[in-house]
Amino acid sequence: MAEQSAGLLARRRARGLWVRGARQLGFAKAGEEAATPDKPAALEYFTKALELDPGMTDAWLGFHAAGGDADTALDKLVAGLGRFGEERDADKRRLSSSFRAGWWFTHSLETTDHVWHAEALRRLNAGDTAGAAEATGKVIEDLRRRFLEAAVAMHRLEFDTAIDILRRIPADGHLGVEALLRLGMLLATVEQWSEAETILRQAAGQQLNSFVALDAEYYLGFVYRGTNREQNAIRQFEWVYERDNSHRQVSAALADSSVKLSTRRTERRTASPSPVVRRGAPSAPALHRQPDWAAVQGILNELDRNVGMEDVKRQVSAVAAQVRAGLMRAERGLPTAKLGGHLIFAGPPGTGKTTVARVVARLYCALGLLAADTVIETDRSGLVAEWIGQTAVKTNEVVDSALDGVLFIDEAYALSKKGTATNDFGTEAIDTLLKRMEDDRDRLVVIVAGYSEPMAEFLEANPGLRSRFSTRIDFPRYTADQLREIAMRLVESRGDHITPDAAAGLTAVLDQVCSTGRIDELGNARFIRTVLEAAGKHRDLRLFHSPGLPTDLELITLDGSDLKSAIREILSF
Repeated sequence: MAEQSAGLLARRRARGLWVRGARQLGFAKAGEEAATPDKPAALEYFTKALELDPGMTDAWLGFHAAGGDADTALDKLVAGLGRFGEERDADKRRLSSSFRAGWWFTHSLETTDHVWHAEALRRLNAGDTAGAAEATGKVIEDLRRRFLEAAVAMHRLEFDTAIDILRRIPADGHLGVEALLRLGMLLATVEQWSEAETILRQAAGQQLNSFVALDAEYYLGFVYRGTNREQNAIRQFEWVYERDNSHRQVSAALADSSVKLSTRRTERRTASPSPVVRRGAPSAPALHRQPDWAAVQGILNELDRNVGMEDVKRQVSAVAAQVRAGLMRAERGLPTAKLGGHLIFAGPPGTGKTTVARVVARLYCALGLLAADTVIETDRSGLVAEWIGQTAVKTNEVVDSALDGVLFIDEAYALSKKGTATNDFGTEAIDTLLKRMEDDRDRLVVIVAGYSEPMAEFLEANPGLRSRFSTRIDFPRYTADQLREIAMRLVESRGDHITPDAAAGLTAVLDQVCSTGRIDELGNARFIRTVLEAAGKHRDLRLFHSPGLPTDLELITLDGSDLKSAIREILSF
């Protein structure tokens, strides 16, 4: 069957089969009971769906998850990214697969970045470094892209390049600890024994990934051997052998002391064993005032008090650290890149994107990068006009209002919608925005926000977008426990009191909507605020119909009936 748009009836039938396949994999949504996973049955449903609609990318994702041919599925995922997420969005159902994302860890496969990650590693395994580099260049997330860039450099035997990249990856999460392992191994390869030993000990000591820890212990054996500590090397290899006698070449290394790590001195390290510090005329970054470091720390502390958002907090702190280091480099006459920059906030509604945009504005102002801490919020309707020739005028007016502060564009991908009569107007807004970002680069920071997948497509709408927005911060959905903590804090800030039965009812609802993924549709933290406001309304109504005057405690108490009425009103159950 030709892989063209399926007929409407065929697509409807294919969508129904896709839903059945997703259910067979155990992916449920609101109101459904999760089924026991049955991969063969799921694979049959996805295969039938693809017979009807071969271009249904989410069916290829299900095909991959159900155990279908991984290479075929990945080919189709790469080719069909334009429809990636279509069925999941339509059915409000999460569906994901997994892939080997490095030497020693697997990763979920559910976003465009994950697809390009998998494709880059597949290309590397096939010896296609050019193809791997091309796929890597399409990855938006900074740390993931750096990890893959280092992997490509390793395959090209560009060890110094790989080492420089790996040094900039924090040792957080599975990707970070494997980056640490690779850094230690490469340092040993170029005979930087002392630092290699330090890094490998750190990788061996982490408790997140036991496979990485074992591999680090293995390479430590070669560090000992390379530094003439043979008894230490033997003990190290014996330790690894006891835990996995098939690990890499541990048997050979234990039996033969001539088995060593293949080392090589790179040209750069041979010619310049000590770093060369190049100094020139100071190129101090444009600052509106000297940084107020006490204010910066206060802002970061305030951000840290927010529930969840650990990666967001880390990345925002990294912005402050980069500015501080950049200022120090400038003061000493060292090369200095542009400080600060435009940002991508990717995530579902209600996860704190607007709140953090205001934090960034205050932070950039305290750092001296912006003259004011104002935030102008807008979206497509605020930038795009109805008539030809008016969009540039409208966009310029909004940018003018945001000068010296932050322009926050929500659902920015709506500017590059395809297949609509107003598409050219959105393109005009993007072109105008890019010009102003260049012309007013010292007076304007732009933050674009929205769901992860559409944001990835938005960056492809114009060649200048990706280069302007180099930093992406991901905002994950809140967990049920985090939302409960947000609710308790909000209750306290409102001066209310919540009874144990009301708290228990709220917890049960949060467990349900979070486990099904419906919380994104409901707005995450926004849902909490809506529920508590509705519960307050029902409390007041309950007291209005009660005889006599309520006590002070009754006036501020939300009980189980108030929460139940609020939930019924909002969720219709």
